[in-house]
Amino acid sequence: MIASFNESDQRAPTNILQHRIYANYKIRKHTVAGFTLWHGANSEQCSAGLGKGSGGAAGATEPYLNRFQFDLIYSF
Repeated sequence: MIASFNESDQRAPTNILQHRIYANYKIRKHTVAGFTLWHGANSEQCSAGLGKGSGGAAGATEPYLNRFQFDLIYSF
């Protein structure tokens, strides 16, 4: 996939493994509340095994990133 046309909320445009969990709830006639969880990882770091309990060694990077997004959408 061409990186410039990828999802704008991802951790990085390319070379990642990422899951998106989302839910929307219609509060009123014109109002929707939304929640999105992005759980992603750099695919190179995951394949190297850095995300599997590195023990918190000094200088080790954590390849996983969780991003939460809350939306309140009003339509008219």
